[in-house]
Amino acid sequence: MKHGMRAVAVLAFVWLSVDANAQCENQKLVASDGAWQQWFGRSVVLGGTRLVVGARLDDSHGLDTGAVYVYELGDSGWEETAKLVADAPEIGAEFGSSVALSGDTIVIGAWLDDTAGFDGGTAYVFERSGTAWVQTAELFSPKVEAGEFYGSAVAIDGDRLVVTAQRGRGLAGRSGKALVFERSGSQWLETAILVAPDGQVGDEMGRAVALAGDRVLMGAFQDDDLGFNAGSAYVFLHDGVSWGLEAKLLASQGAPNNQFGGVLALEGDRALIGAEGLMESAYVFERGLLGWTETA
Repeated sequence: MKHGMRAVAVLAFVWLSVDANAQCENQKLVASDGAWQQWFGRSVVLGGTRLVVGARLDDSHGLDTGAVYVYELGDSGWEETAKLVADAPEIGAEFGSSVALSGDTIVIGAWLDDTAGFDGGTAYVFERSGTAWVQTAELFSPKVEAGEFYGSAVAIDGDRLVVTAQRGRGLAGRSGKALVFERSGSQWLETAILVAPDGQVGDEMGRAVALAGDRVLMGAFQDDDLGFNAGSAYVFLHDGVSWGLEAKLLASQGAPNNQFGGVLALEGDRALIGAEGLMESAYVFERGLLGWTETA
């Protein structure tokens, strides 16, 4: 492992609501070939009857090469159906550091891959072909530099996907950036790069990302607007021609070391943004006639 000591293994838990009046069914999932300190469950995404779980410290193809497990919901519950690894696994790449899912397409980040230089990072696309999952693209970009952690977070919605580099060079070093790709036939074409217009050194925008239609939500958990590492989040909107900043969101109770924006989710006109620092809280924002407003 390239950075620091390993932590204990993380397990994934799934709660399936059977119907509106029934109790929730609780199922505990573990990898079929699970080993000590894989970090299984550090990244996870659920879409319909499919669940994708990253194990970024999996060693089955070399130290910390990483792996991703796919589960399908059947009559007997959740069943492991595939284990995904990069076609050319790299020692220490941590494939599975981030995962995203849309239908039969899975996007996987490997934020410490060295293709673009030491810890530059990369991302992969897997698509379902019959009963198998096939790697169809590596989303390498010449805009990625060493140490940017490209693949920190990934998101996909239909024919559009986003890959972030939380330590990317935006307007300043480690301010963060994201690359947008659009699917054209069987190819993924890079169409835009998103940076914060007020990005400062060390903001690390892109620690987390969410995509819903023409909107991208990204967290900058080390933004200092409300104090050192208080955090913020940015909403980018595509107007049909280009991307622009729609809003910068700050927590009403923002405070130093709150790390607002470290985790987040977006659906329609509602955003949920976590602050995983000192206060350990979450904030709900809604988009209305006056723009984005914190509601809870």
